[in-house]
Amino acid sequence: MIYQATSLSYRLKQIDFDGSYDYSNEVLVDIPAPVDYALHQNYPNPFNPVTIINYSLPLKSQVDLVVYNVLGESVTHLVDEEKEVGKYSVEFDATSLPSGIYFYKLQAGDFVETKKMVLIRQSQRRINVDEVRFNLERGESPSLIRWGFPLRLL
Repeated sequence: MIYQATSLSYRLKQIDFDGSYDYSNEVLVDIPAPVDYALHQNYPNPFNPVTIINYSLPLKSQVDLVVYNVLGESVTHLVDEEKEVGKYSVEFDATSLPSGIYFYKLQAGDFVETKKMVLIRQSQRRINVDEVRFNLERGESPSLIRWGFPLRLL
């Protein structure tokens, strides 16, 4: 999605309890072009599995927006093309990635900035109650930490 410098106009409609209505005068709003390069923090953060990354360009630029894992390996290229002046929004879908910390880096002209984001997957594990009962009968610890669920029996 792109937001470029422009002017917008709007007016409000007031509706009374009796059903009558009236319109306000038209209001003109100028939306200026960005004056600086900017890479904004993704939202939501932490996320699961989709997040939005916004950035701004004050000049027409070759844009490279890349996501990296903690080892510095490139996970995906979100943008790799020339873009006009404006504000941009990119959706990052991490459905195929494991939970963890990721970095996204924007390079545009001489501008370079990197930010951190956190992907948190919700566990889909299920506890096999019969297996737990069998292990308890054998005298094993009642902790389910190996399944990711700390548990104490009272």
